[in-house]
Amino acid sequence: MKTIQQTLTLLLIATLIFSCSEEEEPEVIVNETSVIPVTDLGRTNTLLGCVEITTRDTKIEVWDHGKIDNDIVSIIANGETIINEQILDGPFNPIETNYNFDSNGFNYVTLYAHNLGDIAPNTCTIAINGVEFILEANLDANGSIDVIVGGFGVSCN
Repeated sequence: MKTIQQTLTLLLIATLIFSCSEEEEPEVIVNETSVIPVTDLGRTNTLLGCVEITTRDTKIEVWDHGKIDNDIVSIIANGETIINEQILDGPFNPIETNYNFDSNGFNYVTLYAHNLGDIAPNTCTIAINGVEFILEANLDANGSIDVIVGGFGVSCN
């Protein structure tokens, strides 16, 4: 009787383990070249550089670069507006959001200026997991940067 109970217990545990196992995550695409579109929100995107990060899951912080001058911006990541029409403050009070980049390899971030602030052009510093870079935009063109999730044979070089 004790052996039957032990066998049934083991079968129950095995069934629970296998039925509760997580589904496999879909394979993540590796973009080997830039994915910055020609335009975002009706304005031409201007490539301003490239940064490398180590993970797709990120914390993004944005603040006015230089003098705080009432810049109003939106930030677009891979076609998704992640910060919408916000007034920038200084580095002591950044706008923060979490974002998971879609792909390994190339992704992108774009600055869209809703105004020029008091001092043109509109500029901001963006930190992605602590990696800082500067973007600028005006009312005719956006500023974009390639963001590469490294470790997949793709780099800024």
